[in-house]
Amino acid sequence: MERLLVEEDMDLIGFYSGGYAAPLTGFEWAKSVVVFGLGVEEEELLVGVRQKGWSRARQFVDQILDLAACRVANLLLRNGYLSEVVSSSCGRADLRALALLCGLGSPGKNGLVITPAHGPRVRFAAVATDAVLPGYGGNSTELCSGCDACIRACPAGAIGESFDAQRCLEYSLRSERRGKRCTLCTDVCPAGVGEP
Repeated sequence: MERLLVEEDMDLIGFYSGGYAAPLTGFEWAKSVVVFGLGVEEEELLVGVRQKGWSRARQFVDQILDLAACRVANLLLRNGYLSEVVSSSCGRADLRALALLCGLGSPGKNGLVITPAHGPRVRFAAVATDAVLPGYGGNSTELCSGCDACIRACPAGAIGESFDAQRCLEYSLRSERRGKRCTLCTDVCPAGVGEP
């Protein structure tokens, strides 16, 4: 699986096996989860696309992640294991919690996963499986401390002592109706800037 994801040019790859796999993915049979992500510094990956049947625009990067997830899920199925894609664009599971569990980053004040190489500028997808996989990921240290750039930049006032996801969502929806997407907290985050 790891080789397949490397061939798919995934920037981050982590595995988790244990009791949190089922509740965090929403699949009661899940024993393990493979989480992977792409850094999205390239503007081309952030272009919204609309496909028939989708209720709102998805990012192009979601399609890349979903395709890689389908390939991993099919590999597991061919080897006799249950598997389901946990898409980057659906709300079934908290991919951020899964990425943190795999050690792919640390929690950010803005509610996102802060990764060493990409900061918060990363999208994740996952595959849940009943296979017992060796759990590993990065050993990420705290990457969101001593800085309040995202707090100062947030026009919704959603970032402070805690992150107010509802306030962020409401502001984002208003911005999208005006044809803009709020990414200020990720734009100003110094984590991952200038990394190879």
